[in-house]
Amino acid sequence: MLLEVWDPIGVKDKPNAEDEYDCCLGGIYHLLTEGGTDEQIIDYLWTQATDHMGLTVAKDAMLPTVVALRQINLQSSN
Repeated sequence: MLLEVWDPIGVKDKPNAEDEYDCCLGGIYHLLTEGGTDEQIIDYLWTQATDHMGLTVAKDAMLPTVVALRQINLQSSN
């Protein structure tokens, strides 16, 4: 999802880029499973893009990713 929808550095079509955003998965998973708000997820993604990756991006550009992340079924199939 992060590679297909978010992809702030534009590597989704690059070979071997499938793990490029794995460093963000723990934080995203925690927010999604612990009741994080859309604004908290937006802040997290924006901080990763700006502070961690050194990019200049608008916070509202994170919203499509939040919408896509909210579509993931995180319920256990037990």
